[in-house]
Amino acid sequence: MIRRSPKMTLFVWSIGGTLLLAALGWMSIVYIPQKIYSVSADIEDARVTIALNDLQRQNLSTLTTQYATIQEQSAKLSGAFLDRTQPLVFVEHMEKLATETKVEQAFVPTEPSRTRPGGNAFSLDEKAFTLSVTGPTANVLLFLRKFEADPGYAITTSISLAEVEAGNTSLQLVGTIPWH
Repeated sequence: MIRRSPKMTLFVWSIGGTLLLAALGWMSIVYIPQKIYSVSADIEDARVTIALNDLQRQNLSTLTTQYATIQEQSAKLSGAFLDRTQPLVFVEHMEKLATETKVEQAFVPTEPSRTRPGGNAFSLDEKAFTLSVTGPTANVLLFLRKFEADPGYAITTSISLAEVEAGNTSLQLVGTIPWH
């Protein structure tokens, strides 16, 4: 067995203690702050992610509400324009108005359909028409009021009202019907 002198033992313990203190110093000065910085960065990233998720949930809720409103308004707007797959709907509606108001009507398309220039994704075609209505004056005026109050969209470019005989009036409407 090797015997060491007390000075050597003290020297070895001093070096060991110094190394231990250096390791502890390195851990407290370099390693632990790096670890704390890394963990705090992860925590901050998690907070940002949570905040973004909350914001997205709020936006989704708002967008869902807005989407429902847009669908409702779109349905109203689509109802105002004639559907090109059902071109006789307007004529049938005019016949129904004429029957309700007890007048005679004649609907005549005056030109082929034309597409408005523009080239955007949503374009409307127009169909020109002439509508002649004849009957008692009160009934013709009632027809005109109902035609104007109709939720459908027709652009009237000309209206002429003339008395054809005592108590009877003739109404002629010229216009276009936008359709999609």
